[in-house]
Amino acid sequence: MVPLRNSQQELPGVAAEARSGRTPAEETVWMQMHRDFLRDIDENAVQGLDCVFYGDSITESLRGTQMGVKVEKFLGIPEVFQKHYGHVRAAAYSIAGDTTRNLLWRLQNGEGPGPLSPKVAVVLIGTNDITNPMYNLVLAAASCHHR
Repeated sequence: MVPLRNSQQELPGVAAEARSGRTPAEETVWMQMHRDFLRDIDENAVQGLDCVFYGDSITESLRGTQMGVKVEKFLGIPEVFQKHYGHVRAAAYSIAGDTTRNLLWRLQNGEGPGPLSPKVAVVLIGTNDITNPMYNLVLAAASCHHR
């Protein structure tokens, strides 16, 4: 197995913001999900994936979970995902509540598609940027432009 990459890199203000607005329990779950994704990426790196989905709760629902926990309202969604994408190697690396900067941090700290060599990466992010009072679209745009 490939050793896990260092996922604790602190980018100015981003790692702290990744946790802002979350309860301590949610902060712990968020970082654990990131680490779980890193393990999954390491395991899939050998064969690669055809399609990778990145995003927030909308894309996390493809896994049937919210913050990593199976929830009743998403029953059946993983089966629909499997029906439509089961013929290709696909994975969803998404966390409920993520903002654009959260996802950028995750991508820059090991979740980027590089080792997986996907043919397609689907990104659905930004909804939580609009509704998060701790965040604004100017910061989101600056984050994207800065990279």
